[in-house]
Amino acid sequence: MYKGDEIIASVKSQIIIKSFLTAEALTVSFVLTKAEKITDLVYDILGSYSFIAIVLFVVLIVFYIFMSKGEREGKQFIGLSMVFSASLLVGKSFTDTNSFVYCFGSVSNFVIFIISLAGYTCLFMELIPLFINGYKNLNASQKVFNLSFNNSFVIIMTFWLPAILLSSPGNLCYDVLGEIGMAMGDVSITSHHPLLHILLVGFFIKIGELIGSISIGLFIYILFQSIMLALALAGTIAWLKKEKACSDTMLLVILGIYCISPMYSNMASTAIKDVPFMAAVIWYVVLLAEMAFHKERIKDKKFVAIFIVVSILTCLLRNNGLYMVALSGVVITVSWWRNADRAVRIRLALALIVLPIVFSKFVDGGLMVATKADKGSAIEALSVPLQQSARYLQLYKDELTDEEIKVYNNTFVDYREAAAAYDPDLADPVKTFAYYGEEKGTLSLSSYLTIWFKDFFKHPVVYFEAFFAHIYGWFDPAIANAPRYEVEESVFGTGLSIPQKIVLFYYRFAERITPLNMLQNVGIYTWLLFILLRILKDENRCIRCLTAPLVVSLLICMASPCFYGHPRYAFPYMFTLPFYYGFALKKDKE
Repeated sequence: MYKGDEIIASVKSQIIIKSFLTAEALTVSFVLTKAEKITDLVYDILGSYSFIAIVLFVVLIVFYIFMSKGEREGKQFIGLSMVFSASLLVGKSFTDTNSFVYCFGSVSNFVIFIISLAGYTCLFMELIPLFINGYKNLNASQKVFNLSFNNSFVIIMTFWLPAILLSSPGNLCYDVLGEIGMAMGDVSITSHHPLLHILLVGFFIKIGELIGSISIGLFIYILFQSIMLALALAGTIAWLKKEKACSDTMLLVILGIYCISPMYSNMASTAIKDVPFMAAVIWYVVLLAEMAFHKERIKDKKFVAIFIVVSILTCLLRNNGLYMVALSGVVITVSWWRNADRAVRIRLALALIVLPIVFSKFVDGGLMVATKADKGSAIEALSVPLQQSARYLQLYKDELTDEEIKVYNNTFVDYREAAAAYDPDLADPVKTFAYYGEEKGTLSLSSYLTIWFKDFFKHPVVYFEAFFAHIYGWFDPAIANAPRYEVEESVFGTGLSIPQKIVLFYYRFAERITPLNMLQNVGIYTWLLFILLRILKDENRCIRCLTAPLVVSLLICMASPCFYGHPRYAFPYMFTLPFYYGFALKKDKE
């Protein structure tokens, strides 16, 4: 056999093997019982006959043959492909069992897991370069469109207005109900919610009271916040156009996402602290991009003043905004440090880190005094450790020492009830018992964290499973956790019931039937963030540091109470990724 024939035979064999592995991955069935005989093991691994698997096998052969005719780029994406594959498989395991059972629960499952991992990896090694090449081709388009700040703003608001009007007086997040109660004096104010937003939403509700309708006040607030968000998004289009950072076709795609993704219009029509926060975050990253591509901007006093004000608003409009600004500021300052002179280094440190943090803490402290607000609980930041402890207590309460029982009883109002309340997807039930423990004055964080650390070494698998059960939804696109809120008719009158049902039908139809759900799927946006990081690594290393706010946001997501019902923690990267893809290929001239 000639060498050329051997190569052709090898390629054909690879295509058949990859097609088989991928078909297995796409139709996989894991087992919950351990095989007792070798025949049972083989049956578990191969599964039963599936007509769908046969069809997929044939389709995949055609797909891999077609892909083999182009450039072989897949190998450089093997690491990222394995991450995506593991996200799907681990996600499936935790969706069904809240554990690693499908991955490591038995010999059968482990073999199935490895086969599926290989199959998905083969598929993603083809799909990732296909996506990146499509993105580059889109950016190379020569078509010209007239997209300015003004017409972008008008177009966005035109697409959003039907949802805003049909949802009148507006959708409500339960957080804002608490904030309205605080602003109206019905309950005591705490810094659990951002004080600036409490005052902001309270201002509009009081305007409604003066007019004679709280519902009107709520509607005016929603119009205000939607305009703020639309202005920020229009600002991204205007900046990309000004900088010629991408093609006009790419700009049109970005604008289209802003207009037709259900996530944007739904949030615009929902009273929620995340909307003004996102407006601030979007301006924050736009100004960072301006600073990155025009280094002289750090010497412009007016620009620096605007940047600091936007940074302060980012810190004040959501409590975790401070961490985003502080950590991002450190990463970006360190990245730019080497190529800057002493004066610029000082300016960077002051503008990106010191002044935003100092002034935001000062303003927040002033608001605390002015509103006589109670300080929020430190427990809010302990979602993951408390979830791990609760899972540990559920499984190993009989192994507790007297010292551990004492500490856990001081941490929770009743550690047995806290363990019984454990929900792998949601930290709030367990945290509620910790809040009570804090109120009775027995909670000692240092004692608790010491015991928490010791118990990890006794049963580390419990801690890992509790952690992955808590965070897998941020990485798995198969999870239906689209961010959406609906009208609370019982709170602010009956509203427009028929129009509300129309818009509700649209959102549910878009989420469950149409591809529009992909434009609001948290897992997909997380994958897009990883792909963006890879694109910047290959194409534009000098601006990789600008993704710090997005990466910090993902870390905040992992520490948040849950991913079901709380996907809004991912908004900082979900709302800004289209803008980042707009300038990812723009070269820094300096």
